[in-house]
Amino acid sequence: MKKILIFSMMAAMFCVNVNAATLAYWRFEDGTNGTAHAGDNDYWYADSSGNGNAMSTVDSASRPIATNDVPFSVVPQTAQANNLALDFGNWNSYITTTGSKMIDTKNLSNGWTVEASVKFHSLGAGWPGVITKTGNPPGPGAPPLFMKLIVLSPAFLQCDFFSDDGAEHWFDGRSGFGGAGELPVVVDTWYNLAFVYDGTNVAKFYIKEATDLAYEWEATSQQSNIGDATLHWDEPWVVGCGMWGGSLLDYADGVIDEVRISDEPLESAQFLAIVPEPGLVIGGIALALLAFRKVNRTS
Repeated sequence: MKKILIFSMMAAMFCVNVNAATLAYWRFEDGTNGTAHAGDNDYWYADSSGNGNAMSTVDSASRPIATNDVPFSVVPQTAQANNLALDFGNWNSYITTTGSKMIDTKNLSNGWTVEASVKFHSLGAGWPGVITKTGNPPGPGAPPLFMKLIVLSPAFLQCDFFSDDGAEHWFDGRSGFGGAGELPVVVDTWYNLAFVYDGTNVAKFYIKEATDLAYEWEATSQQSNIGDATLHWDEPWVVGCGMWGGSLLDYADGVIDEVRISDEPLESAQFLAIVPEPGLVIGGIALALLAFRKVNRTS
């Protein structure tokens, strides 16, 4: 019975923190430290959301290397062990949903949240991509959604996306909108990122460094009313590179971990690098105790 209780508590806590809002969650826990997975187009990189959005490499040149260099040993929001991440330091490495997964065609009409943790080995040049919704909307050549590094002096993180009317909206991690001041990116430092759109007219970009207690609100909408931004383009998501003019390019020289896409605008207290509020913990324990009582009665 004790084992059942412990399992029930763990399951309940996980359900509280990774709920129906999670469309895709790539944790990169499969593999062996220091090696690349020896396979392509095989859906090796699991989606722990349960929605079947596994990712693959496309050829041997695109294979990232598993690493035990992680942003945290336990994911603060979910209390899950975090043992591995993916190192995209070898040239042209990236992983993709290959255009055949639920997340590729999902219409995010209720808003969305895109999260990732990244640490750069070098700043390189151009616009190294962290996570990208691929496609080629009409306009300057940017993809539907792009979380990336802008290599200027100083380098800074940026997110941008297209609303359904074809307008592009961008958000700089150097603006200090929430009072944080400029945030120049440096190498060998973990950054936890969250990009949120509320489904009607507001988007916000948050960054949390390892030493921060909370995510800092870096940028918000330039326009007062964005309108619909459903990311409706039927194209793959990729991790580890960007896109311009319909072609993959701008590969990241760094480590990426804990990539999650939610189909609603999460509050900052719900982001992956934040310990959940006590109320959520108590609620999870209560659910576990109810499950335990039910099992105990039927045993």
